[in-house]
Amino acid sequence: MKKMKRAAAAAVAAAVTAGTMAGCSSTDYALTADGKKVNAGVYISYALSEMTSQMYTMYYGGKVKDLSECFDKQIDGKDFTTYVKDSALEKTKEFATVNAKFDELGLKLSKDDKNTISDNVSSSWDSNGDFYESEGISRESIKQTYEFSFKRSAIFDYYYAEGGKEEVPADDLQTYVNDNYIRYKLVTIPKSTSTDDDTKKSENAEIKELVDGYLEEAKELDFEGFDKIIDEYDAYKKAKDAEDSTDSSADESAVTDLDSSSAADESSAADDTSSDDSSAADSSEADTELSADTDTSSSDDSSADGDSEEEDKYPNETVVNYTDGTNKDSDSYNENNAELLKQIKEGEYGAAASWENDTNYYIFMSADIAERTDYVDDNKETLLQSMKGDEFDSKVEGWVKEMKITVNNKAVKRYTVKEIYDRQTEYYNKKKG
Repeated sequence: MKKMKRAAAAAVAAAVTAGTMAGCSSTDYALTADGKKVNAGVYISYALSEMTSQMYTMYYGGKVKDLSECFDKQIDGKDFTTYVKDSALEKTKEFATVNAKFDELGLKLSKDDKNTISDNVSSSWDSNGDFYESEGISRESIKQTYEFSFKRSAIFDYYYAEGGKEEVPADDLQTYVNDNYIRYKLVTIPKSTSTDDDTKKSENAEIKELVDGYLEEAKELDFEGFDKIIDEYDAYKKAKDAEDSTDSSADESAVTDLDSSSAADESSAADDTSSDDSSAADSSEADTELSADTDTSSSDDSSADGDSEEEDKYPNETVVNYTDGTNKDSDSYNENNAELLKQIKEGEYGAAASWENDTNYYIFMSADIAERTDYVDDNKETLLQSMKGDEFDSKVEGWVKEMKITVNNKAVKRYTVKEIYDRQTEYYNKKKG
């Protein structure tokens, strides 16, 4: 009888195990694209990345006090989980499409690319392998996501790089730079951060006087000569910081001396031996100071060696994409920075000007970006991405629509955003102990 019960139990266990394994096999891929399966781990990886990004954007943006509150929020009219899920699915579809297009074009990853991918995977897995496994992400899925990035770049180059199918001529790149970039030098002088109104008013008056002096001096200089203002303010700031540090040390020393004086009164019966000890201490202190002087000299020698390095042809100069920096839909948009860029853009070449916001004064001078004919050669890859990135994204979106993609809803329902978050929380709670 017992044997029969054991046999029955074994049969039930086998059935349960088989059912579990069948369930796993039906959710081990996220979707198929033209009949090819994409690992569920790839989808989970993209969902995890999007979830983390959105959570920290909300947290550091002051929208939530705890990350779990994100699940009650909306993004672009969608609830948090739906937005993250949809974003991860779109990325997974793009992943499948790029892989297919890469093969269709007959492209290959270079040996250097493969080595870089291998190194990145090893580093990532060594650091976070246990966590990835807790989320259901395999090492192979991590490798495939790294390969995807390189394959996408290779396809981009196939179209737009030198010798590409839709190669962008150097003249077009220069025109793009002339139309969208600005070139300038800038001095940023912080306003007072005092919480006392009278102190703040007094300090800002001194700072404004300093700014006005620099501005008047800068008006007599050209773009190259503006470096003098930058150097003067740097020297002023270092001296001011040193002075503030000395004052702070003096205040601390005064308190220490008061305590020491009190202690000295209590030990007035000290003998000659203690005086000898004091002399020895003074000698030791002198040696320390000498040692410190030597270190400083050594540091100066090191700086001298640095002078032998190739000199920067454009010291203190900044070149930025004005169009991108002032576009509210851009990822890099910042209201204060955008307004500053507008002020610089509207200024006359070679004419010093100033602007202020609530926290800083700015003194700046711009120059004609068209004069930087070497900028295109030195920044070709970045410029190509900036110029053709949106166009390439549209190409990829078109390819995605042409693919026959079937989403595995069982996998998507199993690996929910909430499940991914809960596993993450559980993992790090266990790690904390």
